[in-house]
Amino acid sequence: MKDAIPASYIFSYWIFLWAVAYILVIWFVRDPPKWVQWFNPTFVLLIAFIWTTESLMRLYFIGVSWSVILKYTATILSIKFVPLYLIYRWGIPFGWNIHTFRDLGVLVGIFAVYMVYLRVNGTDYETVYADLTDSIEHDENRTPLESALNRVFGI
Repeated sequence: MKDAIPASYIFSYWIFLWAVAYILVIWFVRDPPKWVQWFNPTFVLLIAFIWTTESLMRLYFIGVSWSVILKYTATILSIKFVPLYLIYRWGIPFGWNIHTFRDLGVLVGIFAVYMVYLRVNGTDYETVYADLTDSIEHDENRTPLESALNRVFGI
């Protein structure tokens, strides 16, 4: 059996944590400072949602099992769609306040930190995502969320 893929190696989980932190600040701070809107993850979540939905369609067309498609759909919904929905519902005063260049700048900064993190841990983006793709296509349950779905629901 191959080793599990650490959550910290998967950029989608970084985006999810970013969204959770943003939602918690919006939820618990009555009047958040204006600079909080600079860290609004809505645009990045939309890009990630579209990207992974395309990956889901690719999995369907290459003929993976329905359990893989179901598990991958649950992953997409839980770490991308649910945060998008919560930001939409609770994101006031900033909500879906998308500023393309600003948001891309913040994304590039976070992605640079992610790349340095991978390098410090002796791996790189291509290796991680080749391993991730292989794990998903062969239903190996080596990511934290897929492993949890397999243990809880047996899929």
